[in-house]
Formats: sequence, C-alpha cells, structure tokens
Amino acid sequence: MVRLSGSLALVAALSPPCAFAQSDKPVLECGLPSAIAPSARRNITIDGVSMPFGVLPMNWASGWIMANIAAIIASEVQGFHTVLRPAVGSSLSAVSNIAGCKAEFDTTCDVAPASRSHATIETWNSVTGPYAGRMQAFLGSRMPHSLGDPGYSGTDGMFVPGVAK
Repeated sequence: MVRLSGSLALVAALSPPCAFAQSDKPVLECGLPSAIAPSARRNITIDGVSMPFGVLPMNWASGWIMANIAAIIASEVQGFHTVLRPAVGSSLSAVSNIAGCKAEFDTTCDVAPASRSHATIETWNSVTGPYAGRMQAFLGSRMPHSLGDPGYSGTDGMFVPGVAK
C-alpha cells in the first residue's frame, strides 16, 4: 500500500473521474462534493476586462499537479471560470507572465493591458529574488505578490514518479 499525504493525497482522491486539463482549456470537472455548478461560476474582472481566472503551470510534473489542484479549487470550490495557461519553464518567466509582461522581464517589461495569468505555484525565490527590486520599481501595483510557500519544501532535482502522474 502506498501512503500519500497532503496535495498528492488530494490528487489521488480526485482520480478518476478527474483528469488533468491541458493548456488554455477550461478546467475539467472533477465532481468534488458540494462543487459549484459550472452555470453558477463567474469570471474575474481586471482593468474592466472580464475573463476566466488563469492558472499558470510550471513545466515540470509537480508544477502541473499543483496547478491542476489550484485550478480545481478555484473552479469547483471558489466558483470561478478557470483555465490553465500554457506552461512556462522558469520562475522568472512565471512572475513576468503574472505581472502581464509579454516577455520575460529583464530590464524592461512591455505590459499587456490585462494579464491572462493570475496565479502560479512552485516559483523559486532564488531565481526571482535578484530581480524583485527592479520589477517592483517598474511594475508598481502590477507586481505579483507571494502568498507564501505551498506547504512543502523542494530542492532542485526532486521528481514525481511516473506512477503518480
């Protein structure tokens, strides 16, 4: 018997009938108990633009798992129309994308009118930290805010076994 805890236990409890969504597609229904019906869900509005809540996956196995869990919670528990955005492969790309930058932040950021990505999980502060001051100065109120760690520690080289995917 395999014992799972935390987020992986939630993933195991959801599968099947819950299948993970793909990039830029609406989150699939998982049928959580007391889930908010799709017809009762609402969009978010930013800068006067109504849109689904966008969850930005990191392009590694645990990043996809956590993004799917966040998307399921946002849609079925919190009642938002939710989509998974195309995955990104670095923490700096993720923070830049959430801020609304059209490309990865370096010294400038061409800000889109309203970002289509609103949350990401598993960004690495060791990557984004050196840019934080410059990004804050340039982006002001558009600067993404960290909501803390996801409740587990990780190191470079951790992986999710194929049987858990």
